[in-house]
Amino acid sequence: MKAQTIRFVIAVVAATLACGDSGEIGEQPLASASVLSDAKLEASTVPSATACSPLQNGVALPSLSAPAGATPCFVISVPADQSWLTVSVSGGSGNADLYVAVNAVPTLRAYDCRSARTGNDEACTIDAPAANASYYVMLYARRAFSGVSLTAKYSGASACVPLQNGVETKLAAAKADRLCYTADVPAGQASLTVRTSGGEGNADLYLRSGAVPTLRTFDCRSAGRTTIESCTITSPAAGTWYVMLNATTAFSGVALTATSNRGRLVLVSGGDQVGSINTMLPEPVVVRLEDLAGVPLSGQTVGFQVVAGGGSVTASSVTTASDGTASVRWTLGPTASLQQLRASATDPLTGETLTLTISAQVMSAVGGSLVVNSLEDIVAPPPGTVTLRSALAAAASGDTITFAPGLDGGTIQLGLVGAEHSILPGEVYSGMTYAGYQDRDYGRSALYAHRNVVIDASMLPKGITLRWNGGAALHARVLAVYGNLTMTNVTISSGYSAAEATGNTAQPYTLARGGGLAVWGTATLTRCTIAGNTVEGDTSASRDRGTYGGGIYANGLKLLDVIVSGNAAMGYGAAGGGIYSVGGARLGPPSSFIGQGNDTSLSRCTISGNRVTAQHAYGGGIFTLSGGPDNLATMYVSNCTVARNLVEDNTALPQTGQYYYRGGGIYMGGGSLYVVASTIAENEVNGPSPDVPFGGKPNVGGGGVAATIGNAHTVEYVYLQNSIVVGNKLNGAAEDWFPGSILDFRSRGYNLVGRIDFGQILVPVPAWMDLNRRRWPKLGDEEAIALADALDLNGAHRSDSVISVGTDTGEHAVLWYPPSTKAIDKIPDGQYTLTYVDGGYSGYGVATDDFLRQVILQLRKQYGSILGSDFGSALIPPTGTTWYEQPVIWPSDPNNEKWIQFWRALDVELAGRLGQVGLGDGFWGTFRSGPVGNEWITIQRASSTFGHVATDQTGKARPSGALVDIGAIEK
Repeated sequence: MKAQTIRFVIAVVAATLACGDSGEIGEQPLASASVLSDAKLEASTVPSATACSPLQNGVALPSLSAPAGATPCFVISVPADQSWLTVSVSGGSGNADLYVAVNAVPTLRAYDCRSARTGNDEACTIDAPAANASYYVMLYARRAFSGVSLTAKYSGASACVPLQNGVETKLAAAKADRLCYTADVPAGQASLTVRTSGGEGNADLYLRSGAVPTLRTFDCRSAGRTTIESCTITSPAAGTWYVMLNATTAFSGVALTATSNRGRLVLVSGGDQVGSINTMLPEPVVVRLEDLAGVPLSGQTVGFQVVAGGGSVTASSVTTASDGTASVRWTLGPTASLQQLRASATDPLTGETLTLTISAQVMSAVGGSLVVNSLEDIVAPPPGTVTLRSALAAAASGDTITFAPGLDGGTIQLGLVGAEHSILPGEVYSGMTYAGYQDRDYGRSALYAHRNVVIDASMLPKGITLRWNGGAALHARVLAVYGNLTMTNVTISSGYSAAEATGNTAQPYTLARGGGLAVWGTATLTRCTIAGNTVEGDTSASRDRGTYGGGIYANGLKLLDVIVSGNAAMGYGAAGGGIYSVGGARLGPPSSFIGQGNDTSLSRCTISGNRVTAQHAYGGGIFTLSGGPDNLATMYVSNCTVARNLVEDNTALPQTGQYYYRGGGIYMGGGSLYVVASTIAENEVNGPSPDVPFGGKPNVGGGGVAATIGNAHTVEYVYLQNSIVVGNKLNGAAEDWFPGSILDFRSRGYNLVGRIDFGQILVPVPAWMDLNRRRWPKLGDEEAIALADALDLNGAHRSDSVISVGTDTGEHAVLWYPPSTKAIDKIPDGQYTLTYVDGGYSGYGVATDDFLRQVILQLRKQYGSILGSDFGSALIPPTGTTWYEQPVIWPSDPNNEKWIQFWRALDVELAGRLGQVGLGDGFWGTFRSGPVGNEWITIQRASSTFGHVATDQTGKARPSGALVDIGAIEK
């Protein structure tokens, strides 16, 4: 539409609104008699073009001032071939509204762009401005203003700065500014990925082939609330790609990278293992060949060569599988010297040689000072005897503690308290306000170390067990480590951590954290069992004294082939019956938190038969905070079984005040969660529900998986792929997944789920291109699945020794279930492609917004046969019911109350008639980009390719037949 036509349309709409509008849109009517009315202004004080002062491109006019009702005018000449023109006002005092028009002085009734917020934070952007035109700028002094700065800036493709492939560029920009860059992509590239990260503020990312993108025209857009954005184009067209960063708010220190035409070798597993000379390491060395966007490169040759230590490998070359991986077994050489293995491959994208060096350690010889040769628990054993306690005291940070062969299958009965006051970092609250992480007193531990600890029983076929023998009477956790803990083939059992009075006013009670293990660092556990441990907190309400981690409490987690079962957390507020994962929180005050924390991972693990008993109870199996406040990270759960965990009410406490029970299997307190090829089944949440939910939100949720509700933490994304989530219960009724108020729930295909409750997922925010938050169902997904149709319950494999304290208390804990009929032979043995729909619209925050009406009309048009031709008549709100942009705090802005109420009421009205998802890809994909009512909607489709994981929870290769099974186990 031409500029003059736009002005005419706006003039007609404004004239219509003026009949009943005595103030600016979004403000209350003005009470001051010193401000001229709009009508008087139109009649008497519209400036002439000759009175407009010239503006220079990108040069600010500072310290502008004007009395109430004045209309100072400015003009800038815009040459041909410009991509955008941005005019912005900032600083000073008072209230200056901004009006812009082409080749004519704007008025309050006719303009091409208007920004009329309270204050002087105003901006107008014109995409593809008219060539060789004069753009006039008028400031309307709705209230007298002074000290205001005005800037007009245009830019075209010729000004876009080239990016070097894979090289970071650090950037900063003022609010409303736009930065432009180019990336040259040769023919035949697998992918192009453009990312921003780090820094402060909010930079939205736009990507387009062959032309500068705009806010409405692009090939990819990433517009979150932070500086972390990403766009990936698979098989990009050859030529110039243009990158635009739009400063939604001012930003600085942001790193921008564009990568294509490169591959890389990465270590998947098997690095830094410890073994004996002339002995094969316990785990294979697995590497992956991929491009810089993480797309696997299959069918390529990877060479393996021992370059130090004189050892050998099972194959000198291996062809990469469909997931890009190649693996060998490595036998160490004959000496205790450095052992290194080099993997190499030819980059199929560039022809360059890629290399990766993997190291291994040779453990101390039997009889050395770090080889435990006694099961006794003695601080100072006689000469020639080494106990675990004496070895831990003697080991330097990172030294490896191993065990003599004669201790195979033995149990070290720990009866001594090594630390009455174990010091590890923990969060601190000032009243109810979070104040960062500081060193805290965690109470008694049988074993304690303030350094990196390595305990390796990999050479013992039956492993070693560390058991606390003092019971609840003389309680202590088994092991606390202020540093990183690496542990292989060890069982931790019977630990009992309890909160105790300290007599210290700074910290009146010790922290009940980690009944078996408490680690402030990364706990890297392989082939371990954490069973029968307990953590018990106090029974009084206190934000500072939460009870966390019946089995494990850790800042970072990397678990492989680990069983966490039969553990319990109890108290007034308790979380993580099996595992409490902080997820990489950094030390220091909140202002020191920058970027995301450490990702955590669980692979081929069982989390079963654990329990949380409390009045604020979360995460019967796993609680993942995923980074802590302001520090987002991701938990990866792959090839795992999470089963028969329990969240329940602490009936010993009176039912007063608020009380919450959520996440029988897994609870998300922040960050993101990937669940891949896993089984989440028969977990339960049991707790009283109040007649009126607290704050209008349910206090119970998620028999299987639940996420937080509200703004206490930021819960980002959920990715569900090739998994079974069935048979989980909430107060006896089916409820498998409760996404809470997350940003995005995204299926990656081929999942079996019983019931998903999307009732509290965040409502759309049009500024973030996320009208659609529910990417379900996708290819191969099925819902309303019965437990017996997905899992073979009679074939459940149970532990020989671990006893459950979960939903099947007293029975041997379940380790995994074979798949049943609905899960067998479903996933292709190869890659498959899914397409996701993103949507946003412009025109929100104004009185003419009728987008919600258009949603109801579209539902009638597309689903009238299901919903009825008059569906939603009582829901259609008046024009002007819209979303108002208040970053971070928009959910609590009273102006957005009706917007939120509409989407909640719409879910209720749909009543499951469009499936459990309600409005997902299927609905939003019925729109096309273009005008919708008074607004303009933008619809974007993005495709991603996925494939199954190579093995199942037991290590069995997938597939076993022509197709792959869904869930943790391949039949």
